[in-house]
Parts: sequence; C-alpha cells; structure tokens
Amino acid sequence: AGGRRNWSIHNGSICSVNLFPNTERLLTVSVYGEIYNHEMKAGNLVSHRLFRDKNYIFRDAYASHNGKSYAISQTGHLVVVGNGETEIIIINNVTRPFALRPLNDGHQLMIIGEKDYALLDIATNHVISTHKLDYNVICTSYHDNKPLLFDDKGRMHLFSGFDKVMTTKIPVSGRVTAFASDKH
Repeated sequence: AGGRRNWSIHNGSICSVNLFPNTERLLTVSVYGEIYNHEMKAGNLVSHRLFRDKNYIFRDAYASHNGKSYAISQTGHLVVVGNGETEIIIINNVTRPFALRPLNDGHQLMIIGEKDYALLDIATNHVISTHKLDYNVICTSYHDNKPLLFDDKGRMHLFSGFDKVMTTKIPVSGRVTAFASDKH
C-alpha cells in the first residue's frame, strides 16, 4: 500500500494500451510515435521498443491475434510491426484517423477517422474499402464485442460488419465523449 509509481518508458504521453490475446503481453503507443511491447517475465515487466519516429502522432493501437502490433497515426499512417518487420501503410480517404476496431473475429480492422472509415484485411495488410460518413465521429468504443461510434448528431452506430450498421438515437441528452460497456 502507498507510494506513487511512475512508468516513464515512453518519451511521449501514452494514448493507447492493448492486450495481446491469450498472452501476458501488453502493447502501448504514444503521441511521440513510439510502439512498445511489454511482457511479464519472472514477475518483472520487460519492455521492448518496436518502433519510434516522432513524426507519427499515434492515437490508437491494436494487438492482433496473429501477434502483430498495429498503431494508427493522426498523420494517416498505419504502422504494422511483427515477425521482425515493420510496414508503414498510407491510409488514403480517411480524415484524421484516430481509432482501430477489429471486425469479423479480428480478421479485419476498421480504421476510423473523424468523417470516414476504412477496412483493412489483416492477412494481407491491404485496405479493402473506405466509406464516407454523413456525420463527424466524436468517440468510439465497443458494445457486445462490436465497434460502436458516437456522432455529433446525437446518434450511435453499432457495426456488426463493414456495411452492417444499426443506428439509434443516444439515450441521454448532450454529446457522448466516453463510453464503457461490461461486454467488451
């Protein structure tokens, strides 16, 4: 009990923390373009830097079931690190991307921007499709393991597939800026 702990592995502010499925590994990214992998070994947290480039402003991360690390930068770049290789993918037609949400049991990845989104095939790391929205995305989350988007028009959009969206009015007044669900 007591005591303050500092974790200063990143130079920039950590903006996303993600757990790798079925492992004791943790993925973190920062606004200073850093991607770190952390693993518990003999009761100690061991950290490894996977990528660092201050020109990228990471906003979100995804730890895939295939062991690869994905980080989306506000600059429109998706950095993929895995199997000793780093791939930088330019995401066209997505305005200021800020969120990554898995679809189809983690085989595809939604890349969500303020006014549009793209779908990435994780097996090939190719963008399959993009979609322009008629609203601005305010925040994203999950509900029943599905991506959930909140917009600037008082609505929420639950995705069960890339083009399978259920849109409803939010049940509260005002703008939703954060959302948590007990069913990830």
